[in-house]
Amino acid sequence: LVIDESGVLYIGKTRIGDSTEEESQTVLKDRVMQWTRGKNQPWLVDVEADEKVDYGSIVPVIARLKELDVSMNLVIRPKPK
Repeated sequence: LVIDESGVLYIGKTRIGDSTEEESQTVLKDRVMQWTRGKNQPWLVDVEADEKVDYGSIVPVIARLKELDVSMNLVIRPKPK
């Protein structure tokens, strides 16, 4: 999962929408449920975020993953040098 500097959520290269919007959260939930179906735990995803991303844009994604029992690594992309 990727959250860009404007708070837009992507699954892979597919744009989902604003990470705080309910519609985007629904799509995220559906996609994660499809991905985990039939797979044994632990489920682990990387959540990659630009360092400029507001914390409020990340929290709904973390909460949704936790609700679905998916573990995550939070990866912050630093500014290019």
